[in-house]
Amino acid sequence: MALVTQGRVLKFTGRNRFEAKRKALRFWYTHRDVLRESMQDFVKKCSLSPDQKVITYHPQPPR
Repeated sequence: MALVTQGRVLKFTGRNRFEAKRKALRFWYTHRDVLRESMQDFVKKCSLSPDQKVITYHPQPPR
């Protein structure tokens, strides 16, 4: 399976932050072998939108 995340931003949208978090973690769990990073490293590269409905994954940590 080829998963290209370098330079791409992924967005996980839900009705609330719990649903968005569930989608993001499900993505990590499904692709953890390809991503080659721990859940802790994955979460460090994620940010929550002000309305708390969208989690954005940045392949490079946000500055």
